[in-house]
This record gives sequence, C-alpha cells and structure tokens, in this order.
Amino acid sequence: MKIIFVIERSRLRHLRSKDRQMNTENYPALNYPEIYLLDSGYKSFFQTSSDLCDPIDYRPMLHSDFSADLHHYRRVADVRHFRSKSKSWSSGDRSRLSRKVIF
Repeated sequence: MKIIFVIERSRLRHLRSKDRQMNTENYPALNYPEIYLLDSGYKSFFQTSSDLCDPIDYRPMLHSDFSADLHHYRRVADVRHFRSKSKSWSSGDRSRLSRKVIF
C-alpha cells in the first residue's frame, strides 16, 4: 500500500524535510521513504489508473459535497491573512499620529 499526499509541487520539499526532522536519530530511516509526484495531478492519475485507488471515486475540489468545508476554510484563511497583515499603532508611539503635513 502507498499513501498519496495530494499537495502542491512546492510543498514536496517541505514534506521531505519534515520527515527527515522526525527521523534525525534514525538517519537514514524515513516514515515516507517513497514520495511520488503525480504528473498532471490526481485527477489525471485517477482517469487512467482508478483501479489503483481506494476508494474508487473522484470528486473535484469544488464539488457541491465540499462547499461547506470550502467556505469554512476560505473564511479561516482570510482571517489569518488579515491578522498577519494588520499593524498596531497602540504601542505608545504616537509620533506617527501627531505629525503634521505642511504644504
């Protein structure tokens, strides 16, 4: 049995490095020694090799069965993005607020 992680190509190195970190004391042992990148993604793989998949079912990410989950995670992602981009001026430094612009 092989476990297939459906991730972006850019996250593949991150997955391998985390696996190495978890096994630093057992080098070169890995939890996931074989990692495969599916050319053209899981959809393409499923269309040609569905007999290798369990369950033998494919639904796209935007399928109506997932709409509530998608809405929830988009909302969570938007909040995290907003918090990471927001700045606070309440640290006692009022000099930025009290500057006068003279033309």
